[in-house]
Amino acid sequence: MLQNTHQALIKINGVNTTKDSKFYLGKRVAYIYQASSANGKQMRSIWGKVAATHGTNGVVRCIFNHNLPPTAIGKNVHVMLYPSRV
Repeated sequence: MLQNTHQALIKINGVNTTKDSKFYLGKRVAYIYQASSANGKQMRSIWGKVAATHGTNGVVRCIFNHNLPPTAIGKNVHVMLYPSRV
């Protein structure tokens, strides 16, 4: 079995069906975290995008540019409403 550490299953608040989750396909996702640096703490982010739906309850599969750290499990991500298809 292959483990993809640059992919994650994301449950979006208020999205409960596959039809609702299809609106978010292609939207950008950011995992934002604090990292220590020489100047103190600095905010950093790992960007990704919504790739596909997963199941029938509104969960989506996101592909990130870099591997997500293990501390990201269960944490919040920011879903951006761009690029827009409207």
